Amino acid sequence: MKNICFLQLNKLKNSKNNAQSTLARYFLNNLASVNSMTIDSIAENTSTSYSTVCRFFKGIGFSGVKEFKKTVLSELYTATEENNIFSEDFLSFSEFDSVETVSKRIHDFTVDVIHNGYKAVSKEIIKKIIEYFNNAEHIHFFGLGTSSVSAQYAYIKFFRLKSGCSFNSDIVVSKMTASLLKENDILFLFSSSGRTKSVIEAARIAKEQGAKIITVSDFGNSPLHNVSNINICTTIRDINKHLDSDFPLIQSQIIIIDILHKCIFLKNKNTAEENFDKTVTAVKKDKIINE
Repeated sequence: MKNICFLQLNKLKNSKNNAQSTLARYFLNNLASVNSMTIDSIAENTSTSYSTVCRFFKGIGFSGVKEFKKTVLSELYTATEENNIFSEDFLSFSEFDSVETVSKRIHDFTVDVIHNGYKAVSKEIIKKIIEYFNNAEHIHFFGLGTSSVSAQYAYIKFFRLKSGCSFNSDIVVSKMTASLLKENDILFLFSSSGRTKSVIEAARIAKEQGAKIITVSDFGNSPLHNVSNINICTTIRDINKHLDSDFPLIQSQIIIIDILHKCIFLKNKNTAEENFDKTVTAVKKDKIINE
């Protein structure tokens, strides 16, 4: 039966059983971040218990959280395909397409990408990243190709919150940096596919040192996700379904960075404002002021 999981959740959200209703509503409101959920985090965010969450999954026909997440991701992917916004043909143009057609379809694509980015950063992810940020002495940002644009943008935003930040788009340098990270430091990786071998190797090197691995990729299930402490997925798509390489979802990565930056800024307001003022003062004379 198509989208059976969503049908069950929508049915249970109005259940007279408070626990069932709470859990169903929680999943429906946090679909974009379902892949990062654990039974413990679900129980914490719904004020239920580990055993209650397990009973909920069994009650709707799943052996556990892994099977549930796999089904949700599959159904979300199916829904996305039906909407056609992330199909391979959506951004395929010909010389006969008008300027209006090209503009409208790219606009619609971008709006949907940004919305996905917004939905991907759940409250629980933000809370965990703030915890990682406050415990880290050093954060290294890394990405290759187009992803290096997002990594550098993130570095420029975050080093004004914590001076112990670095960025590099050279895989050799980043691997060396990863090997020097300490326990609780952060390796923040950007990879659209989540399948680039050298990026995954850098993550594994850092993890061996006890560092936390935060990744942003376009897929909820990938080899990079498997070595991450937190993987933020910009869309819900199957790992084997790739868009045209000319359209990486950088718009989604940017809004994710902006959301995380602002939330961390507000949680560390005094220090963050002081650092921000210092950096503004340092470059103030470089601005041309109209008289």
